[in-house]
Amino acid sequence: AHAAPAVPTATGTISPTATATATATTAAPTATGTVTPAATSTAVGPTATGTISSTSTMTVTPTPTGTQTGTGGCPAGWTCADIGTTGAAGSESLSSGTWTVRGSGGDIWTTGDQFHFDWQTLGGNGSASTRVISQTNTNAWAKAGVMLRGSTAPSSPFYAILVTPGNGITVQYRATSGAAAVKAAQPAGAVPVYLKVTRAGTAFTAYTSSNGVSWTLVPGSTITLSGLTGTLLAGLAVTSHNAGTICTVTFDTVAVG
Repeated sequence: AHAAPAVPTATGTISPTATATATATTAAPTATGTVTPAATSTAVGPTATGTISSTSTMTVTPTPTGTQTGTGGCPAGWTCADIGTTGAAGSESLSSGTWTVRGSGGDIWTTGDQFHFDWQTLGGNGSASTRVISQTNTNAWAKAGVMLRGSTAPSSPFYAILVTPGNGITVQYRATSGAAAVKAAQPAGAVPVYLKVTRAGTAFTAYTSSNGVSWTLVPGSTITLSGLTGTLLAGLAVTSHNAGTICTVTFDTVAVG
């Protein structure tokens, strides 16, 4: 009779203990749930990398390349452009007084011109002069020298003296807009050579020199051009006489005024 009460006491003690153990086990999922979402933040890395790489490559690289090709070399105080359809973009650079001008185009001739032109304005009487140091031979009639011109229109009136690789020096002009160009004189000569054109009212004259100090008038070059008046464009002209091919010419002692 004294052994019967001991059995319930043991059973009651063991059962709550097991329950406490189960409660501790349920804590593990809580920790796992917290860690797993935190790990997904790793996905931010690839997203940022893809955005930065794409933007910097597309925006930065093409921009300076395109700018430098067309107009980056035009010196301050000058205007530089292709006249007419040249087939290849011209350009220029200036270093320590030496110009390097690259021009294409079919010719400066007939009723419309195709060449590269670097100019300042000449409001009244004055001149444009230079020494042509070198000229690549893209054609025997490639031309480089100084020009006075009414406008940037391909058909504009002009007056110019130009040296060629195979045909000496040519003095030529277009009297009125759209008229056929005319050759006034063709003296012998080759690079290096000093060339100059002058304007006095509507009278235009061309000169050559071996030293840039003593100038020799080109016989037959003085022409009266009533269609070439007002403020003129005065500067350096280069045509390759070979559309799509660049002729490279170097100049120094460039002066307009």
